[in-house]
Amino acid sequence: MNEEILIFDRSKEAGEALAREIRSAYKRLSGAVFTVRDPEEVFTGPMPEKPFAAFFVFGGMYDAEAARKFHAIWSGVPVVVVSEGGEGAEDAVMAFPLGACDYLVRPITAEKLKEAVKRCANHQAHVGCIHPG
Repeated sequence: MNEEILIFDRSKEAGEALAREIRSAYKRLSGAVFTVRDPEEVFTGPMPEKPFAAFFVFGGMYDAEAARKFHAIWSGVPVVVVSEGGEGAEDAVMAFPLGACDYLVRPITAEKLKEAVKRCANHQAHVGCIHPG
């Protein structure tokens, strides 16, 4: 099964690090991991054809707005919100109306990341998008 994941992180290095962490924590992941830095790329850049999950790193309100728009378009795709920790409580309050199936605060342990990806798989299985193997 080809599981493609979108990562939105304004920091290229942090986004690529998160992609490596996801691959390391969830070894079954076989698809591409798309990392975007500008919120507008979520709608104008290359996107996964059938995203398995989307990870949004919140660094401000514009990031939350991008996540909201993404959820409006891709409502069946589970969203994981990642907070840098500074605005944790506000990020958490905004996360779940955006379709978040998990909320993580950096630094993220491998176990927490693995649990988040599993929650995405469970969410997808319940909405009929994919069936984890």
